[in-house]
Amino acid sequence: MTTEERLEKVERALTAAQRRNRWTLGAGAMLLLSCLAIAATPGDNKTIRAQQFEVLDEQGRTRAWLGMGKAGPGLTLLDASGKGRVALGVIPDGSGLSLFDENGKPSAMLVANKDGPALRLADGNGKDRVMLSLHEDAPVLGLYDVNGTRRAQMGAFKAGPGVFLYDMNGKNRALMGAASDGPWISLQDANGKTFWKAP
Repeated sequence: MTTEERLEKVERALTAAQRRNRWTLGAGAMLLLSCLAIAATPGDNKTIRAQQFEVLDEQGRTRAWLGMGKAGPGLTLLDASGKGRVALGVIPDGSGLSLFDENGKPSAMLVANKDGPALRLADGNGKDRVMLSLHEDAPVLGLYDVNGTRRAQMGAFKAGPGVFLYDMNGKNRALMGAASDGPWISLQDANGKTFWKAP
């Protein structure tokens, strides 16, 4: 090997070493800045502060998101196709948990706000089918048909328990309950007029 060939080989090795050193120096600087930022954060330095976090799967797809939304903080879990399947959040007047089906439609929602807690179950078309709530200390269960029309409701109210049945237009047709002075029942026509009752 000639002197010129050796010199060219040394120059190539030197250039490669300089590239590695620049990369190492850059990475070291970034690490140092990160450490300084963490060290400068008030508190016990065991806290990471951010407005948003994303968890990615092996393919780089977002599978979980934690952050501040427009209404407040939230956590969303996504399936492999990127559809939200679980959402948990806090909004100004309460908090909620929503579960979504494979088409992204809400299947179940649990809410707690100033009006009280409520659970909503929906079918595959997104229509409400069951609602359970606690309103003014009275538990109420509502059942809905395939069109989302309320067809039955029952509750334990201050005046006593009651059951209400509705027609396909959502109009009250049969009511019954148990008040402090005894049980009662009332049947109504399509116009809401009572045609039979007891007592």
